[in-house]
Formats: sequence, structure tokens, C-alpha cells
Amino acid sequence: MFERVKAYIKLKEVNDFLEEGRLMAELTNNKKMLNDANKALYYNELIRKEMWRNRELAVAFIQGYKAIGF
Repeated sequence: MFERVKAYIKLKEVNDFLEEGRLMAELTNNKKMLNDANKALYYNELIRKEMWRNRELAVAFIQGYKAIGF
């Protein structure tokens, strides 16, 4: 029933992790890691915008992150 809210909370956790990864990439001057973190944050924002309109996307998002153990 609250799949969208759960997915939004999980997405926020993932974005916090990616922000820390981006900070580490900036400190170590690792361009590839910085580029990957920025792309992931960009795609997560696209997912977040679409997730509020599409319940199935929110459910798939939650199940996908449970499968990888995040």
C-alpha cells in the first residue's frame, strides 16, 4: 500500500551513499568514479520523478534493491 513511500525512502538512502562516493571520488581525484556517481544520481532523480506516477516502478525498485542486499 505504501510502496511509493518505501521506494522514496530507499532511494534517499541510495542517494546518500552515492553522495559519499562522489565526495570520495573528488578527494582522491578519481574521474571515472566521479562520473559514475554523477550518472547514477542523475538516473535516480529520473526514477524518483517517474516513481510517483507509476506504482509498478516503485515496487520493482524496492524488489531490485532487496535482491542486491541494499
